[in-house]
Parts: sequence; C-alpha cells; structure tokens
Amino acid sequence: MSLAEADRAAPLLAQPVRRLAGFVVDVGLFVVTLAVGWIVWSVFEARVSRTPGMRITGQRIVDVRTGEVVDGRRMARRQLLGIPLALLLGAVTCGVGWLFSGWLVVSPSRQALWDRVAGTTVVEVL
Repeated sequence: MSLAEADRAAPLLAQPVRRLAGFVVDVGLFVVTLAVGWIVWSVFEARVSRTPGMRITGQRIVDVRTGEVVDGRRMARRQLLGIPLALLLGAVTCGVGWLFSGWLVVSPSRQALWDRVAGTTVVEVL
C-alpha cells in the first residue's frame, strides 16, 4: 500500500483546537472583508472542499464514510443549510444549541451539527 492509499484509508480527523482556529479565521475574514471577499474566496475553495479558514489552517472537508473530498452540492448543504440551522438552534435555545454543536466537535466522530447534516467531517491536510 502506498503512502497516498494509507492516507485515504485512515484520514486524520482534525483536532478540535484546529477546527476552532479555522472557524475563528473564517469569522475574522468574513468581518474584515464585509462578507463579500469571504464569499468570493469560499466559492473558489468549495471546489477543493474547504473554506478559506480551513485552507489557512490546513484542513479539508471529506465524506464521513468514504473519506473522499465532497462535491459542491455537499459543501452547499453543509454551509448553507447546516450552519444556519446551528445558528438558529443556538439563538432559539439562548446559546445551548451552540454549546451542543461545539460539544459534537469533541465527540469521537468530531462532527459538528453542520457536518452531521451533510454527512461530512473535517480532516487535517498533511
């Protein structure tokens, strides 16, 4: 088995601290660019299954079952359905939903609520 095959067979799940760093970078870029720059950059990064913050912190979104890079539809489901759902859940529950979503990142599968909605997880890019 080659090194590339070994990487595909057992992707290294992103550590919660690294995921948090990617999220913080994404939020910072979103604010600094007044959303426009982040959205444009995100469209290009979605083609390779990541957000701008994930690119900077060395992460990628993959299918939870196969470990393969996800397509644009799955990225859209994760970003446009899963994340707003988590934000709404947090707002309706006075923040409890946000804590729940964060807790999911430290679960064994390390899938946040938006990852569970899209059937994805985040892995480290070596």
